[in-house]
Amino acid sequence: MENQYSIKEVSQILGIPKDTLRYYDRIGIVSPSREHNSYRRYSKDDLVDLMNIQIMQYADFSLEEIKGKFQFHRMQSVDPAYYQEVAEFLDAKKRARKLHI
Repeated sequence: MENQYSIKEVSQILGIPKDTLRYYDRIGIVSPSREHNSYRRYSKDDLVDLMNIQIMQYADFSLEEIKGKFQFHRMQSVDPAYYQEVAEFLDAKKRARKLHI
């Protein structure tokens, strides 16, 4: 069985407050599995998704942009047309940032 991490462990590993992790789950950006007692259990893929969220927020993406545009599909399941859409979105974001500098 794959390693699973508690919300406390993820909070400590990534420096994300537990309330923020709960919020991400509530809005559907990251959906950890649940144990029989309803405790959240995060997989390695969930941790990667959370790190990507941190990177995108650092790059000034809003949570709405992150959620709406990427939906954190696993790369092997993404339609190739999606790559073009993402590239265009990133280019537009980069142009917008240059205008604000």
